[in-house]
Amino acid sequence: MDYSAKWKIIETLGEGGQGKVYRVINMEISEGVRERLTRSLKHLTAAIVHTDTRQQDYDEFCTALLEMLRVQDPCHHAALKQLHRPEDARDPKLAAERIRREIEVMSQNLHPNLIEILDVDPDSTWYVSRFYTALD
Repeated sequence: MDYSAKWKIIETLGEGGQGKVYRVINMEISEGVRERLTRSLKHLTAAIVHTDTRQQDYDEFCTALLEMLRVQDPCHHAALKQLHRPEDARDPKLAAERIRREIEVMSQNLHPNLIEILDVDPDSTWYVSRFYTALD
């Protein structure tokens, strides 16, 4: 399963012998908001001639813009951990076992201080967790 249909990489956060970690944003949410913003802007510019719908179109535009800004806020970002390709990994067998165990333990959500998993690859080559800033 490929993560790129749902998650867009914003930046690389780090890399080790097992894999890389990226900051990501959920594309399903982001693209939906982008479409609403574009549609409402088109309606708003067309509404200049038709003043009876201008306020409604303006309100929709403002709502979509605020939603886009909310989605871009780091508190709505996530962290994607992806294994290196076997030929690039230090010890691919060990790396696969380690990420499988990480996913298993964090999926059980045994403790409030463990990160929350949001999405996972059934083949255990990547997972997405909540993104925490240094201030969290």
